[in-house]
Amino acid sequence: MIQKLFLILVISLSITPTLAQEVNPEPITLTELSKFPMNVPRYYSVAWHPEQDLLLGNGGLQGVQIWDIDTQTVIHEFQSPDFENLYALSTQWSPSGQLVAILAGAPYLPTTTVILWDWEHDEIVQIIDITDSRFALPPTDDPVQNEILSIDWSPTGEYLATVESWGLYLRIWSVGNGDLIASHQVIDDTEQALSITTANWLPNGRMFIAAIDERRHVPLNGLNTVIDPITGEIQTTFDEQMSVIRYSTTGGSVLAINDRSYRVGDHQVWLWNYETQGSLSPLFSSAQDRVGVLAVSPDGNMLAVDRSIWDLGTLTSGDIPIPAGETIRSVTWRFDNQQFAVTTSDGVMRIMQIER
Repeated sequence: MIQKLFLILVISLSITPTLAQEVNPEPITLTELSKFPMNVPRYYSVAWHPEQDLLLGNGGLQGVQIWDIDTQTVIHEFQSPDFENLYALSTQWSPSGQLVAILAGAPYLPTTTVILWDWEHDEIVQIIDITDSRFALPPTDDPVQNEILSIDWSPTGEYLATVESWGLYLRIWSVGNGDLIASHQVIDDTEQALSITTANWLPNGRMFIAAIDERRHVPLNGLNTVIDPITGEIQTTFDEQMSVIRYSTTGGSVLAINDRSYRVGDHQVWLWNYETQGSLSPLFSSAQDRVGVLAVSPDGNMLAVDRSIWDLGTLTSGDIPIPAGETIRSVTWRFDNQQFAVTTSDGVMRIMQIER
């Protein structure tokens, strides 16, 4: 299933800086502030609220919950008679934190709906349903109907982007009225089974897109671009093979995984300044299968890579203290850039503090 490409496998890897960089040997000290068991054994994703100490957990078939970190309890849970058998592929806070976007479908069926949920008032404020005939896409050779593979908010919260039709199309929607604003066929090559794996809005209003060859599981040269999401105009094209990116919300850099193959090692994390649009520079490399966890702090200065936290200014690092034998499933940063939440394979949420 293509959907699996968007679920990041968390594998504990040994990540080392490139030899061209001098690393300060003084480590970052990390302290566990609190921990509590989650009522969902494995969330697909967990995200810290942009302004409050709340965590958004997406449990797929097990629902969407909002946790209060201080009380360690669920304070809101998405429920609707219209979505009794909800399967949530992904969830995202809006930039203001007022709304939650839920990419939803029924179990074992294509995900065709985006729900915009006002969690404080427990109201659905907008539904984007691509099965509506007004939003039909041209048929492909594949008999499976169109589905949404990923979603992403614009920096202002005014628009929502969806990747659809086996990753061939990028479409932009108005959050206010649900209208389709723009539709771009980014890939025009169904025979080679090419697919968009990443479509992320950058803080400057542009969008970063990466593509992959589904048959060979190899990212593609020349199909990694920065575009204007409204006009579809290509701004920048990269030769590097990339499959997944994470970026800071206020800083000036984009981080990317150079995932040359899902079967062969030698994967790298790249750093790119999207304001100056200079060349990419390698930051870390790994001879293992792939980089599992990659999360950037809101200010762009700190990076979580699997079991480590890195200061990108000093290139100092520290290991995240988790029990032996456990793996990290996700990392999400607090808005102050000093704390982060870690979900581990034992179903426990841990709140960590960076000590300076």
